[in-house]
Amino acid sequence: LMESGTLGRLESPPSARKSMPLVARSCSTCPSCQKPINVGDAVGKIENKWAHEMCAVPFGWLLEEPSVPRICKHFSRRGACAYGDACKFEHSQEAFRLSRQQQSAQKLEHESSLIGIHARHNEATRIANRGLGRRNLVRNRCRVSVFRRWLLETFGLEQLMAGSGILDVGGGKGELSFELLNLNGVPSTVVDPRPLDLSRFARRLCWGFYHRNAAFAVSNTRGFGEPAQAPMHLRVFFNADEHLSSEVLGCADQESVTSVGIAALANANTFQSERQRALTMLWTEKGLHEGEAGEADDCGEGEANATSHNSTDSGVEGGCGLVVREVDGFDEATKIVRDCSIVLGMHPDQAAGSAVQYAIRAGKPFAVVPCCVYSSEFPSRKLPDGSPVRTYNDLVAWLVSLARGRAKVATLDFEGKNRVVYATYLV
Repeated sequence: LMESGTLGRLESPPSARKSMPLVARSCSTCPSCQKPINVGDAVGKIENKWAHEMCAVPFGWLLEEPSVPRICKHFSRRGACAYGDACKFEHSQEAFRLSRQQQSAQKLEHESSLIGIHARHNEATRIANRGLGRRNLVRNRCRVSVFRRWLLETFGLEQLMAGSGILDVGGGKGELSFELLNLNGVPSTVVDPRPLDLSRFARRLCWGFYHRNAAFAVSNTRGFGEPAQAPMHLRVFFNADEHLSSEVLGCADQESVTSVGIAALANANTFQSERQRALTMLWTEKGLHEGEAGEADDCGEGEANATSHNSTDSGVEGGCGLVVREVDGFDEATKIVRDCSIVLGMHPDQAAGSAVQYAIRAGKPFAVVPCCVYSSEFPSRKLPDGSPVRTYNDLVAWLVSLARGRAKVATLDFEGKNRVVYATYLV
């Protein structure tokens, strides 16, 4: 059966018709009159069995829509909806509050059944959706699509496509660059020492996932059915050279000193050594380890690393037959970084600070969504009042302070670390 909308789980009477008639999508027999129900006939329910709508009325089926607002299930669960103002359901703050209360009550009931465990946990630190001793379940599966839509609304497609395209710092598997390239035609380069893995995203594109979801399809400028493309990959660590003076930024005639302010691009020899260093890194569940490329490890991740390094005549296998072209020339790498349209970072880990620092010195627009603080790795980071950067809020404030009043902060519509520090232009 097909219905045009659904009511909130708590608000909908069991015998109430929805805002539009329900219609049959397949043939069956009415349990009341024993006559056939044809495709397209209006139907209702009699004791959980589908019948002709008029046959169901004597059994309590309502023909009039009840005066109960239709609540958006996504907004009631997490306080945000990807459809925004275009959503046909109501975004009720009261429903969101009640939903959170219900989740908390269910969790506390579960905790009380664990004798001797719940007493050892501080009530203020309990997380509502996964129970004791488990990390909070964050609903941010579509965070990259949300970020992409925000970028198009904030900066515009023309600005993103300027120059050599976007510079995706700490891009991980390459999801953000893949979406911008294949859904909007924006030239993209991922800067990350890890190998790209585009297989999941290529399958989503092939199956029409990005075009089927109406919340994000409105941001697409490329149609369904076009072949998948792989972004370029600059496989180095992105560490801003803090000792480089701003006067040399953009100077193409510098031979031994980088013209872009990135430590890995200090000169041709440094660039090649940094690329080799990235190739010798093993990325496992236990963290980052240095060794020989393709070397196996105790976590069973060695095979995954080895397969991700398979080379072809034109690049490196990126999954699903896509070939990722790694930038291996110093001059080309320098030009890509220097001519990029904008510096982006979606949870770039340790590279968040370097991404903003480089963008500010090079006069580039930027948008970075920071995640982990890494306070022990960056003990010299200080807020304007001299206090150290130790929390997520401190990190956001520190990134804003780098731009000296030219950066803003926005909140994206997904759970978890969802604050973006950005500047549309720097002068």
